[in-house]
Amino acid sequence: MRSARKIAESAVPVARDEPLLHTARARAQASIDELRPHVGSPLQVGVKIPLRNAAGEIEHVWGTPESLDAASVTLRIVTPFVDGALPSEPVTVAVAEIEDWQVFLDDGRILGGFGTRAQMAVARRDGHPIPEHVLAQEARFVDA
Repeated sequence: MRSARKIAESAVPVARDEPLLHTARARAQASIDELRPHVGSPLQVGVKIPLRNAAGEIEHVWGTPESLDAASVTLRIVTPFVDGALPSEPVTVAVAEIEDWQVFLDDGRILGGFGTRAQMAVARRDGHPIPEHVLAQEARFVDA
C-alpha cells in the first residue's frame, strides 16, 4: 500500500487560489441538497473538508458522512493524513467547510466531484499527468 506522503506527492498540483477550484467549491456548496438524500444510504458517499493534522497543518481530506443537517456534517475520515494518524472518532464540521462531495451511484455514475473535475481541468491546462484512477472516473461524472 502506498503511503499518504507518496500519494500526496503524486497528486495533481493545484494552487489554493486557483479560480477553477473556487468555482468547484461554490458548485459543491450550492448543490448540498443533492447530497442530502444519499447520506446514510448504502451508496459510497464522500465529502471533502479541510482538517488540521497532528502537526497543526491543514490537510484536505475525504470522509464518509454519517449525518448532515442544516448547519453541520459529521463524517468518519478515510483519507490518510500525510502527517499523523487519522481521528478515530467521527469529526463534525460546519456545512460551510465542505469543499467537495461525491456519490457513487449503483449504475456507475458519480454525482458531484466538482473539485475532482476542476483538478483534472487544471492538470490538462498546465500539462501535468492525471493519475489513472482519477482518469477512470472522468466519464462517469454527472450532474443531478
